[in-house]
Amino acid sequence: MRIIDPVFCFSVIIAFNVSFFSCQRQPEKIPPDIIPRDKMVKIFTDVQIGEAHIQIRGLPADTIALLYQSILAQYGVSQDEFRKSFTFYTEHPDILEKVYEEVLNELSKRHAEMQSKEPVGSKQ
Repeated sequence: MRIIDPVFCFSVIIAFNVSFFSCQRQPEKIPPDIIPRDKMVKIFTDVQIGEAHIQIRGLPADTIALLYQSILAQYGVSQDEFRKSFTFYTEHPDILEKVYEEVLNELSKRHAEMQSKEPVGSKQ
């Protein structure tokens, strides 16, 4: 049985979100109480990789909550800060689109790195 590539799944989700939130406003700056874009990219990237591992390994659904707690702690972000920032980004699709583009680029780069490290003749 072939497992669906997590990068592909994330790409589909992003494409849907970008088209859904396509009513664009004037570009706005990110307020100081919102997680900066580059940090949000890192958080989203780690979340996508973690969720893919959970799904592939068939771990219990409550593992996702632990994943989020661990990732947020790694970046020194509280759940309230993350929620507030996530709400801000979803309300500003022009900024969110750029964040998602960077996440996709990072996931693609990591995927390519993993592919290059695989032994010759091995398949996913």
